[in-house]
Amino acid sequence: MKIRILTFVAALLLPLPMMAGSITFGLATDEHGDATPPANSVSVTVDWLSSTSATVTFNAASGYYINEAFLNVNGDFTVVSISGTEPSNGGTPSFNHAADQSLDSYGDMSEEITRNGGDPATAITITLAAAGGNTWANASSVLTPTCPSNDSVPSCVGGYDVANPDGGGGYNKSYYPQGGFYAMAQIGTSATSRDSDNEDLAGETVTPEPSSLLLLGTGLLVAAGFARRRLLNLS
Repeated sequence: MKIRILTFVAALLLPLPMMAGSITFGLATDEHGDATPPANSVSVTVDWLSSTSATVTFNAASGYYINEAFLNVNGDFTVVSISGTEPSNGGTPSFNHAADQSLDSYGDMSEEITRNGGDPATAITITLAAAGGNTWANASSVLTPTCPSNDSVPSCVGGYDVANPDGGGGYNKSYYPQGGFYAMAQIGTSATSRDSDNEDLAGETVTPEPSSLLLLGTGLLVAAGFARRRLLNLS
């Protein structure tokens, strides 16, 4: 009977890892020495679809627009597709992407997303596929932080194909001692000009959404309560 109870509890817990399938964080760190839009005027959501598939979405707050987006992907990958919204004319924008691009003192990132002409976007979604045997266990493992441009963390490397910081290209640790960055964006306040108020923000931490944590805690409490009642009935 105890084995049956444990099996049931395990079945309850199996779906819980899927709750780590989505994480959202804001871009809150301004570029060293520059005026910037307010912190979190762009947020980034990572949706884990499978061990080899994920999407990364940049969303601008009301009144702000994304001119370029950068992300640092963990391991080998390919960009499957890029989509977005362009509110100025209601059109369907197209995008370019390039590997191993840097944004000033934020350091190198494994992918840069730019508009293929046209106006800034309010949202950009990048669909990624793991490649070369690479896999992602959950949403938190899809992106990886950039690395300092010195030897203080010699084992740290950037995203796929991003050079080891010992050879240059890492973020400036004297500016950002708190750590590396997962994503960053160039942000403006004009829907029709990519050069207007074009400033930078980056995000250095990835934390689970509160709703995911609440669901996880609720699931664990329900499973534990059921198991306790069943064991008490048996005693």
